[in-house]
Amino acid sequence: MALTVLCRLQLATAPDPEVVLGGSVLAAGHRALLDDVERRLTEAVPSVRPVVCTQPPLLGAALAALDLHPRTDPGAEARLRAEFR
Repeated sequence: MALTVLCRLQLATAPDPEVVLGGSVLAAGHRALLDDVERRLTEAVPSVRPVVCTQPPLLGAALAALDLHPRTDPGAEARLRAEFR
């Protein structure tokens, strides 16, 4: 799926594309699975930088909401991140 997205968005030839991989199976950190995913990505796009997101999807949505309202409390992001640790 990641390779398909890279190709469709024409990012496979971009310098040092970053691919964020999420989901509970990858976030569990099983090295055999992660190594295989990373190997397949780098074989297809040698400059790719795979990153596994271990935070829940809700955190990303909340951080995006804070970005939309920059006049919020400056400590809001730190408190939000602390709640998900």
